[in-house]
Parts: sequence; C-alpha cells; structure tokens
Amino acid sequence: MEQDEKCRPARPPTAAEHRNATTDMPPLVLVEIDPLAVVVAERRDDVYVADSVRTYGEMRETCPECKGVHLKLVLRQSDVRAAHLYCAQCTRCYDARFADGTSALNF
Repeated sequence: MEQDEKCRPARPPTAAEHRNATTDMPPLVLVEIDPLAVVVAERRDDVYVADSVRTYGEMRETCPECKGVHLKLVLRQSDVRAAHLYCAQCTRCYDARFADGTSALNF
C-alpha cells in the first residue's frame, strides 16, 4: 500500500490554492522594446498603428509610464513577430523578464 501511495501523482491544486500560487510569483522586470521590432505597424501622430493585432487580456503588470494602467498580453500572430506586453493608453511595448534576464514570454 505504501508503494502505491508513492506512485500516485499529487492531487491537482484547489481553486483557492491556484489563486494563491499566482500571488506568490515574483515580480517581472519590464523592458521597453521598440514596437516596430515586434509588430508590423506604422507610426502615425506619435503612436504606432497596426492593422490586425489581437490582445489576450489584461496582465497583473502595469505600465511604468501610465501609472495604474494594466498591460495587455499580445501573442505571436501574423502581424506580431514576438509575444510582448502592450499598453493601450501610450502604445508602448514591453518584454517581461525574470530576474535572471530571460524572457517570460518568448521561450
């Protein structure tokens, strides 16, 4: 019986445990990147405009320039060269990195 218990996979976390796990995640370091390096777009009136770029929800990280505005996740797609975080207010783009400098989005 003891041997069987050792072989069993751990139970999946409960909903409450799952929510708590996200709060324990260390903060990410945001590095501003050139929007033209990650998106096929053009500059108009001091902002970048792209035709068909979809965002996938708001992240916990906020824009360093627009205090309190949550960044949106942009995944790779036809007009997006690399996944990144995007501020809809100021149109800045950011790479989210772990403390060791590796990208949290592009792996």
